[in-house]
Amino acid sequence: MEVIKGYSVRQRKVSGRTGNETSNHGNRTIITGSTQDFLYHTWWERTGHPNVIFHQATVVHDCRSFKPEEYKLIYHDFFQKVSNYTKKYGSVYFWSNSPRVWPSKVPKIWRNVTHNVNIMRYNTIVIDVIPQDNFHLQKGLDLYAQSEGLNGNDYTDGIHHIPLWYQSVSRQLVQRFCALNSV
Repeated sequence: MEVIKGYSVRQRKVSGRTGNETSNHGNRTIITGSTQDFLYHTWWERTGHPNVIFHQATVVHDCRSFKPEEYKLIYHDFFQKVSNYTKKYGSVYFWSNSPRVWPSKVPKIWRNVTHNVNIMRYNTIVIDVIPQDNFHLQKGLDLYAQSEGLNGNDYTDGIHHIPLWYQSVSRQLVQRFCALNSV
């Protein structure tokens, strides 16, 4: 299993430009960026087509860049594309929400934006747009709830966790996948 870290959904509005990953919503065009481009045009094309994909949301990074209504459109499109991909290749995609932040360790300039209330709000937006009738798209782990009992020592910087946290999450995801395959 390989773990890909550091990619978040990035989209930007660009007038007069189109591209392969363009979605039209009314009178505005949203051009997709790093997560989708990376997954579809770099990672999966280079490595083949994986049969299981685990994705931990990057809400803490995204909530500072997108308004809630934009975020809903972005993930709606993202899940439609992932749904098509997973059906085509027989893959299973697990999406896990973002865990809480440790507010006192978050840099002051980001505390209002990356507040746990916003993390919960953006997590909910994404959960609401995951298609419910597709075996290939599965809700992963509720990392927000799991991070409730953590303390400041469990974070490296208020946002990112110590390696032990990520090891635990990885084990849980593999167990979840194995349980799904045994059904």
